[in-house]
Amino acid sequence: MNDHYKQSRALYSTSVENKINNGQGDPQLLYERDFYHDERDRFAFYFAITYLLNLVDAYVGASLYGFEVGDNLGSTSVKISIPIH
Repeated sequence: MNDHYKQSRALYSTSVENKINNGQGDPQLLYERDFYHDERDRFAFYFAITYLLNLVDAYVGASLYGFEVGDNLGSTSVKISIPIH
């Protein structure tokens, strides 16, 4: 994706230097440059989110490594203590 962006950026810069469209460059090349720029940035964002979620998942998995699961789940009792002042 970054290669497409660099290529379209170079083509658009060339069209600006050649004073196409009164020095504003080819609008199609401008569209392509912006499109590939946005796609590259979107991919980087999704990659970063996926990486962070992977870190969180690994941390949770490591935290639960010593968690014991027994066959008798019915004998567990819960006590709630509410301090009264």
